[in-house]
Amino acid sequence: MGLYKIHFCNKYRSLGAYSLTDNTDNQNTTQGSPGQKSKQTKQIRLAIILLACCVPLFFIGRIAWAGWVFYRHGIFTPATGMRTYHGDRIARLKAIRIALMQYQDSEGQFPDASGWMDAIVNRIQSDDMSASQSNRKLRDPSVLDKSAFGWGFNSALSNKYIGDVKNQKTMIMVYSSANTAKNASGNPSNSLANPPRDGENLGITVSGNIVKL
Repeated sequence: MGLYKIHFCNKYRSLGAYSLTDNTDNQNTTQGSPGQKSKQTKQIRLAIILLACCVPLFFIGRIAWAGWVFYRHGIFTPATGMRTYHGDRIARLKAIRIALMQYQDSEGQFPDASGWMDAIVNRIQSDDMSASQSNRKLRDPSVLDKSAFGWGFNSALSNKYIGDVKNQKTMIMVYSSANTAKNASGNPSNSLANPPRDGENLGITVSGNIVKL
């Protein structure tokens, strides 16, 4: 009987020890090892660092984008970096033709000859130039009077749709005019500058050809 009790007690102790060991292992598995905790902590820190870097970059990007939109729409213009216009006669004729073609595309016809420069003044502006510099495109640089303009618009194109213009390769659109006032217009055949400016009068056709007149 005594031996049986001793054997039972030893067996009970073994079971208790096994149960205690098993519970300890479960607790360690649930709580995680120190190495796992360190790895999780590093991952959390990395996520915080990335978030701290990305948020400022996001706002900086939005501010830069808004600034570009404001600049493009003329809401503000940087004080530096503005260009001075130095285009020659040919460059100015080409710029005027482009503005007239844009007007025609938008309005369905060329402007009225009586106010053709006023009609296209907004279409010759450049983002990298002030309005006063952009407006120099409307002036013939060979005219000595700097308050004068010197370009004339062919009155035959007044209020006309481009599809109705025949011989666009030879039809003069803008030319060196004897009338140097703003919005000058007329017939190129009888209103050219006389004597010719810089030795020759110039004109540009509807199709964009530069011709000597």
